[in-house]
Amino acid sequence: MAEEVRSLALRAKEAATKTEDLIRQSVKEAGEGEQAACHVAGKLGEIVEGIGKVTDIVAEIQALDRASPEARQGVPGAARPVYRRCSTPGRPDPWR
Repeated sequence: MAEEVRSLALRAKEAATKTEDLIRQSVKEAGEGEQAACHVAGKLGEIVEGIGKVTDIVAEIQALDRASPEARQGVPGAARPVYRRCSTPGRPDPWR
């Protein structure tokens, strides 16, 4: 009977040690999972920020598309008539 009790006590101790190891490993993996989740959340934030920038650029392009032909040409288009009025004869137009 004493041998059986000793055997059960030894098995219980081994099971407790195994359980402790499993708990420690689970805690470690949970910590690593949390770090990975934080990293992914940061990357998703960067993606959302990038989408916002692309959305702004697309809105600018759409606004430009709805603008007049002169506005579509931007500063060079606006500067062209002024340059032509101020240029001397024989001087080439840089926007041609």
